[in-house]
Amino acid sequence: MNNLGVTLKLLRDKHNISQEELSKNTGISRSNISKIGKNQISPSVDALLILSEILEVSTDLLLKGTNFDIETNILSDQEKNIICLIRNVSEEDSKIILGFLSKFKVEK
Repeated sequence: MNNLGVTLKLLRDKHNISQEELSKNTGISRSNISKIGKNQISPSVDALLILSEILEVSTDLLLKGTNFDIETNILSDQEKNIICLIRNVSEEDSKIILGFLSKFKVEK
């Protein structure tokens, strides 16, 4: 089971929406979007409904997103393939790969 912050980040990435844009589109402050993303606060019911509408998912997926939900509803085919490949390497190799990929991290 994933937490709301992880699911929110994945959905923002899928829709190519920054925290600032999500704030403007939802009326939720940029600070609160960040805190929700870090699981420091929980959104109100109204905020949750707005987020689910803007991000085109159910409130259920936002609150209890499972790996199955994430993989089938959010990730692109390329991202699914990468996950499958990573799952089949050793933990040590996985750390090396993630370290390598982190050098290419780009702000959206």
